[in-house]
Amino acid sequence: MAGLSAACSLVDQGATPIILEPTPFPSHKVCGEFFSPECLPQLAKWGITFDHKIDNALFCSQNSSLRFSFSQPAGTMSHLAFDQKLLAYAQNKGAILIPEKVVAVRPNEVQTEKRVIPYSQLFIAAGRLPFFPSKSQPIYLGAKAYFSGLKLKAPLMMFSFSGCYVGITEVEKGVYNVALLSNQKELPTLDQLCAKDEGFRDVFEKGHMLFPSWMVAKIPPFGIRNTPPLPNTFFIGDALSAIPPASGAGLSLTLASGMMAADFALRKDPEGFKKEWKKRHSMRIKTAKLLHHCLLRPALFKTYCHTHHFFPTLNQKLFRLTREPFFYA
Repeated sequence: MAGLSAACSLVDQGATPIILEPTPFPSHKVCGEFFSPECLPQLAKWGITFDHKIDNALFCSQNSSLRFSFSQPAGTMSHLAFDQKLLAYAQNKGAILIPEKVVAVRPNEVQTEKRVIPYSQLFIAAGRLPFFPSKSQPIYLGAKAYFSGLKLKAPLMMFSFSGCYVGITEVEKGVYNVALLSNQKELPTLDQLCAKDEGFRDVFEKGHMLFPSWMVAKIPPFGIRNTPPLPNTFFIGDALSAIPPASGAGLSLTLASGMMAADFALRKDPEGFKKEWKKRHSMRIKTAKLLHHCLLRPALFKTYCHTHHFFPTLNQKLFRLTREPFFYA
């Protein structure tokens, strides 16, 4: 998604990017598929609008709950549909898609399974690449599946459990994305979670999984990555940084990284991009980690709910601290 965001920004400025993506593309990814309000105006400029809008979210943990209202609506859409729309926009304005897997990256050239392609500016968006082994070991497990027949009390519901949290939203008519993040060695089963929370069980009472099984991914620590020193190269998306999904800012930051990198690439300034990204987002990621740890610990979440009664603007302040003050343009 970050690479396509960079491609859309580049074609808007008259460049002709080459997109290297292995088949099949697009494909499902473990993701909450939530698009934060600040990115929707830019997406509308690219012709992408949302049939499913989110004006509030309900956070729950056993006997505690908290409703958060968005000042501007957010959106939700399946990863497959969204990536197709981004790709179509970029290709319609001149971007070139080469459906080949990159097997090596060297200074000023990349090698696919079939050819060597020289580059003047390179964007790397994949978080895990065999030719750039990561020093960070995965410490979380993420899972995703689509369901039908769920009964939600809000357009977005978040459930806090000991050691994991779950987000649920409708991404297509009658189709619900259920995304889970856990800090345990093994993912809890749906039955185990239903046994712990009556409200969660009510959501899934008539639910039916549409995937043959859960998609599962290993997730490294959140933060800004240490990237290899390649000349004229911009690491973006998961290759650049990761923010906890508790913040709901992951896709927004992914899109922003591509747009911002495209702007710096036209100035041929990869170092300037890295410095500006760190300056803008280090504190946002740290704030998001507080929300993340709160949802992983129901006792902390319950304390937060009580605190919110005395400080009702706390939610909005934390929300703003994890967003761009304006979506990068």
